[in-house]
Amino acid sequence: AAERLFAERGFSQVSTREIAEAAGVNLGAIQYHFGSKSNLFLESVHRMLTSCACLRTTLVEGGPITSKEEAARRVREFIFGMINYILRPSGPRATRVMCREVLSSSTEETAISEQFIESVVSQFSKPTHDALVGVLSVLAPQHTPNELSLVVASIVGQCTFYVTHRPFVEKIRGEDLSTDPAFVGICEHLVRFTLMGVGCTEQLISTTLTAGRS
Repeated sequence: AAERLFAERGFSQVSTREIAEAAGVNLGAIQYHFGSKSNLFLESVHRMLTSCACLRTTLVEGGPITSKEEAARRVREFIFGMINYILRPSGPRATRVMCREVLSSSTEETAISEQFIESVVSQFSKPTHDALVGVLSVLAPQHTPNELSLVVASIVGQCTFYVTHRPFVEKIRGEDLSTDPAFVGICEHLVRFTLMGVGCTEQLISTTLTAGRS
């Protein structure tokens, strides 16, 4: 219940009484189990991020990368996994909460905002970022870690765009982005765009995309 309400309206606009009523529990249950609304908020974020932890696993599964083909495959699997997470029912909540709290000027406590950012970074963003930089370094060893960090930001930014701007994109394209043709088209575009951006050959890009269709 807290996840849904925080995603819909943000931390500062949701009361503990509303959460308790939505969950069908006594108001004191929040204090008893979590100690405060702030702790409940952070625990809600943790749970939402747990559901997308598999994205990082995609980058590190199978141990060290020994070829550009394997690195390209992991990039493809990461992008397909992230877009699948974002466009399917459970994913948008976490993205909306993060965007809302970062952009909102009405957060009740600065400390909560700082804890929220620290929690997201330490538990998900930084480990995923570092793993993706490692994969990209195999594809583009000529780039510095700082340059590859910017590539990671581009990948994640393009993926989350389909949450923050989904209604506009669907109106422009005239299609539901969660349908298979649209979903595959978005994923393959982002894979191609990313691999081109780090200097991969057309042959490697085509092979990577073809392998993903089989």
